[in-house]
Order: sequence, then structure tokens, then C-alpha cells
Amino acid sequence: MQLAQLMPRDSRWVLVNPERTLRYAEKIDHARLRIGQADNWSAEAEHDDRSQLAAWKAFQEAVECVADVASMIAVDTGGSPHDDYHNIDALAAASIVSTTTAEQLRRGNGLRNRLVHEYEQIDVTLAVESLKEIGDAILVALEGVERWLDAMTKR
Repeated sequence: MQLAQLMPRDSRWVLVNPERTLRYAEKIDHARLRIGQADNWSAEAEHDDRSQLAAWKAFQEAVECVADVASMIAVDTGGSPHDDYHNIDALAAASIVSTTTAEQLRRGNGLRNRLVHEYEQIDVTLAVESLKEIGDAILVALEGVERWLDAMTKR
């Protein structure tokens, strides 16, 4: 079932748990921190193994935060979490992110997998370019999540 089908139509539905709202904020803040770090450290990634490892790790954590937030939204809207790709598609179906942003998030999940598991030879230059593009999309997605969260907590 898509998130759009799970979104409550009753305007009385509210996220009332302040601890849950705080957890969203922590995930969002951590993702922003890590995207900034990945962007900074990636500048030296082609020439310095430590910077490359640090950039890849920071990017991994940012992608995982977005996946966690997508899963949290699925649960908080009455559904159950699925795999990362399904949860990302559900964010787009619910208009929390655009389809273009969702596509970039899916790319980010795939890049994360390649970087972490080293599935194939990594072109560092291409990975850095992708990291920057996807990092921008992650920041846009986090803004969409914040708008959704504001709407849900102010009802």
C-alpha cells in the first residue's frame, strides 16, 4: 500500500508525541550535518584516502537518516515500513518530496550501497559529483519532511 493511501484524511489526526517529533528533528539535523561534512571532505577524496573514507561514511549516514525518516513516516501514518526504495516512492506518492527528488534519493541509496559494499570499481570523480547532486536532493527532501511534520503537528 502506498503512503498516499495511508495518509489520514481526518483533520483531527496529529503527531502528538513530542519524543517522536524530537526523533525526527535529530535525524534531520544529523543528515544535514553529514551532508555538509561529505561535501567538505569530498573535495580531497580523489587525492587522500582518509578524506575519501570520511566523505563516503558521512554520505552513508545521511542516506541512512533519510531512509529512517521515510520509514518513520510510514509507521506514523498507519502503515508499515518496507525497503528503502519503496519508502522513498511512498514519500513521492504522498507529495512529501517530488518525483525528481525521489529519483535522486533512490540514486543515493544505490550509491551508498556501492560505496559501503564496494560492489564494483568506484570512479572517485564520478562518485564525488554524484554525492554533491544527491546531497542537494537530500537537503530538499529534508525540507519536504519538515513541511510535512509541521503540517502534522499543527493540526
